[in-house]
This record gives sequence, C-alpha cells and structure tokens, in this order.
Amino acid sequence: MTPEQRRLILSMIIGGSSTGVPSDNEVLAGFGETDGSLLSARLVASAIENRSAEELDLATVVAHRFGPTPQLLHPHTSVLLEDWHHTHENIVALLDDLRSPGAIPAFVHAAVHVPDYLEFDDARALAVKAIWALGNLAVPEADEALRSLRDSESEVVRANVRKQLERHRHAPTD
Repeated sequence: MTPEQRRLILSMIIGGSSTGVPSDNEVLAGFGETDGSLLSARLVASAIENRSAEELDLATVVAHRFGPTPQLLHPHTSVLLEDWHHTHENIVALLDDLRSPGAIPAFVHAAVHVPDYLEFDDARALAVKAIWALGNLAVPEADEALRSLRDSESEVVRANVRKQLERHRHAPTD
C-alpha cells in the first residue's frame, strides 16, 4: 500500500481534502480497482501476509465501507485469533455484519481471550461485542456457543451471555 493509498483510506474516515470524504469510485480508482469487495479482500490478504497492524486496520475500514462479503469470512476469522494487531473489535463488528455461523469459533475466542493491549478494559468490550454477535446468529450452534461461555470467570461475560440466551429464548419463531 502506497502512502497515497493510506491517506486515501484515512480520508474516508475523517475527510482530508477540500472535497471531503472521497466517493466509492474515487477510492476504487486510487487502488486501480473496480470492485470494492475485491479491493477489501486484496487489502486484508496483503495485511495478513505482511503482518502489518496498520494495513489491517486500514483494510478493515475499506471492508466496512464496501460492506462485508463472504470472501472476507475466512481471513477475518483467522486474523481474529492473532495478537499482532489491534483491530480485534473492528473485526468482530465486520464479522457480526456478515451473520455467518462460520464465525462462531472466532466469536467464542474473542469472548474469552484478552489481547495484551486490552488488559486494561474491565468492561471487556471485545468480549461483549463477540457475545452480542453470537446473539445475532439465530442458529442452534450460536446458542450452544453462548451456553459454553456461561461459566466464564468474568461477570461481564456471564451477564452478557445471560442476556443473549434470554433474548434467544424470547425471540419469535418463524
């Protein structure tokens, strides 16, 4: 990723030129791409290959911009298990948007694992996001995963698991 491309992605968040936030076409043109999904997948793969925390953070911004696609499931679930970056919460949010049962093991990991850079967080925001993502999946495997977290040492985790299980119990059935 070139410095210009990094600036382009950052301008997607904060604006950065006299014209404000770039359009989708401007972002795609800046990378020589015509498809946002393909651009997202390429940037995530490159960030993982380079083990670049900065590139992964920027790639996740692009993935949010162009929307989650199934092709992002595997790389994001894999990298969620890694500790070389600081993008865990954003990845959980992206995977939550995918609503794929394939993300369940990664959500469980995020609910129990505390990366070093988040040790200060007594509110366990990463775990809470992962638990709510599990709660957003209306499949038996998600309920099973939630039940597996009921005995956590963390009261925050236990309380959020209870909320999600209760939510599922009262969810209307089709």
